[in-house]
Amino acid sequence: MPRSALHPDLATAASVALHSNFDVGAFLRQSKSIQVSSAEAWDIDRVVGLTLLSPHASAIAGEAMLNKFRSRLATVTDDVDAFLHAMRLSGACLSGGRALSIVDNKATFEGVDWDFYCPFEGFDAFCIFLVERLKGTTVELGPLAQAHYVSMVGICGFRRISTERGVFDVMRSETATPLLPLPYFHSTLLVNYISADSLCVAYPLGLLSRNGVTQSRSLSEHATAGLAKYRSRGYEFHDVPWTWDPRKEGRCYEHGHCSRAVRYFGDEYCFTVKFPNRSPPSVLPILGGKLTCAWVWGGYGCGHADCLLHVPSIAHSLLIRGR
Repeated sequence: MPRSALHPDLATAASVALHSNFDVGAFLRQSKSIQVSSAEAWDIDRVVGLTLLSPHASAIAGEAMLNKFRSRLATVTDDVDAFLHAMRLSGACLSGGRALSIVDNKATFEGVDWDFYCPFEGFDAFCIFLVERLKGTTVELGPLAQAHYVSMVGICGFRRISTERGVFDVMRSETATPLLPLPYFHSTLLVNYISADSLCVAYPLGLLSRNGVTQSRSLSEHATAGLAKYRSRGYEFHDVPWTWDPRKEGRCYEHGHCSRAVRYFGDEYCFTVKFPNRSPPSVLPILGGKLTCAWVWGGYGCGHADCLLHVPSIAHSLLIRGR
């Protein structure tokens, strides 16, 4: 996915996190293995601060976060490289609670299942990989549960596949980007993804403070239950951002929390970390590789003259140049 230059305020916050009570020079003189191992235990803002230092430091950050992801995948597969390769070819990405538990270093939960989102064309290929390579079996859900998943905005298909070591909920996007359903989650805390090539946190300051802004539209019973679950895990939720992120006098909300802002994955308000590519080259097309997702979160504005009205939430796929 594309990456814009980080917003100056977020770049400053990431750099401060990296340098606070930490000898960066001594860290950079250590061996690569020690650097990577150390960075795996860092909060995401410090990791992003490392990406801003130099290409070498950015590669260390990417390898650290990839190792963290690989260690989680190793609990459900003996061949992590093959799993990542299948994700890359099908365009699948991890999101939901499992992704949140990886990008939020303060999380003490693992998540019950694995929520993977696939582009329309890559859905069957990823499901076949789970069935054939991981010896998974499709779990037949009751009509009400099946209807819930298929009725979610941006999703047109769903399969639950169970293996001896994990349960995978695989969602099919309505479009050629797997990211379309993510901005319709119940809160900004979950608008994150991990692909085979990168991770992206769309609302990093909210995540670091464990605060999320809920959707302004009516939430389903399932989404309301989800909010209660995350509250029990120590997160707080708000109808509007100013209850926890006060804006300065006379200024609009910064850091992408404006209800009217057009956002996209990889924009200046995202924390994005690119992974090193360890997968063998392939002649097959990589699905979803030229698409991202743009959205407006919606809700009530900050009270400025042009921001008094309620804005509906909306998301759509977006063609990009390159990966």
